[in-house]
Amino acid sequence: MRRLLTPLLLSMSITSAAAQGSRPATLLDPQDELREAYARYIAVKRCYEVRRGYARVHVTERQMAQAREVARRLEGRLRTPEMDLDILWLQANEMADGVVRVDADISSCGWVLGDFEAKYPALFREVLQENKDF
Repeated sequence: MRRLLTPLLLSMSITSAAAQGSRPATLLDPQDELREAYARYIAVKRCYEVRRGYARVHVTERQMAQAREVARRLEGRLRTPEMDLDILWLQANEMADGVVRVDADISSCGWVLGDFEAKYPALFREVLQENKDF
């Protein structure tokens, strides 16, 4: 399974791991960055879906909700009026095809989630921050 992870890892390694300010720091244009964020999210979602309903899951509901919120925030920060989000989503699905198969295993899914969190640590910290509830 590690070989399947390599193409996405290599294509995504040229971007910066920090997310600062209103837009994540990046060497890619916003459209490419958003496509890669979508691909990461799709890979996490596939890992969530493959074991949903089982006692032992690859991605918990909370982790999935966090990944979804990070993807939503990235889309809000990166999208521009001229972007065709449907095309970017389709392209991201193709990128994710080389990362997570239907029979995703726990080790590859752990890597996928960790990669998404490592790419956007500031956004994950924002999402993970607990609000005062009393």
